[in-house]
Amino acid sequence: MSEAIKCENIIEVKQIQKILSLRPELLTIFNNILKVADGRINAEKPCYSMQLEQNKEPVLSDHSSDSDFEDI
Repeated sequence: MSEAIKCENIIEVKQIQKILSLRPELLTIFNNILKVADGRINAEKPCYSMQLEQNKEPVLSDHSSDSDFEDI
């Protein structure tokens, strides 16, 4: 089984936490957001294959005006 991902291990997150340490109420909110993000990231199911797009050819014109170019 793979190791759980933790957002607190991201360098930028650590920098933000350092800046927010001057404002404990904001740091608490930020840390709570990280907990929610960790839970959601780790709850995601892996995608083993991407859905293939259908190749749709454009509809070709069948107008009679197209025959004008045949004379050239």
